[in-house]
Amino acid sequence: MSDVEKPALRSRAWFDNPANIDMTALYLERYLNFGISLDELRSLLEVRDRLADEHDDDARATLVDRLDGYADTAAERCSLLREQLEGVEAVTRTLQREAKAARRRSNTTRTAR
Repeated sequence: MSDVEKPALRSRAWFDNPANIDMTALYLERYLNFGISLDELRSLLEVRDRLADEHDDDARATLVDRLDGYADTAAERCSLLREQLEGVEAVTRTLQREAKAARRRSNTTRTAR
């Protein structure tokens, strides 16, 4: 058995594993799913890795612009998810009110008998 521990799923160590970029991309797609393709996810990971090592100002500026684009995409996805959540919460409140009213009617009917 190895003394090296495997990082837990969803951990920072697992997310930042450059040795297994495909699994990291799948992690992003599965848990963040912010509307970009697997190839774009790979590109995002490449941008992050290159930024850590890039010293040329022009090249860094280009990479930062690309990273900004991914951040914008993620922010748009957050807005969409908030809207969807608000809709689901509204349906939930309606169903809860209906259930409460139905329960009261059932209790009233039983008491009247």
